[in-house]
Amino acid sequence: MKPRMDTDKYGFVPRLAILVVVILVSVWCSSCGSGCSNDVLNEAVSPDGKYVATAFIRSCGATTDFSPQVSLRPVGQKLTDIGNVFVGNHSDKINVAWQSSTQLVIQTDAVSARLATNFQDIKIVKENFAH
Repeated sequence: MKPRMDTDKYGFVPRLAILVVVILVSVWCSSCGSGCSNDVLNEAVSPDGKYVATAFIRSCGATTDFSPQVSLRPVGQKLTDIGNVFVGNHSDKINVAWQSSTQLVIQTDAVSARLATNFQDIKIVKENFAH
């Protein structure tokens, strides 16, 4: 009796083709990033050395406007992609400065999309840049 060489619709060849397609799609998707980038403008460590505030501009390409953002986190913690205490629109100007260990000032001319006024007992104040 000769072994059968043809395959049915769920045989080896179709399974191999599906596997190759899955691998190619996985590789292609892994190379796809968010398309966004962050440009850090300044960082300031709190006077007591516990926290770091990072002011950055998030840009997601030609079809979106600049987004000034601020991330406030404990020293040693990694910077996240999106600001956790301030997210603004329509500006590329932002600065952070500590007034004390418990008060952070965000200076920007941006329209606020999100502004936290308190983080871990740190008061956060937004001031407009002087024009």
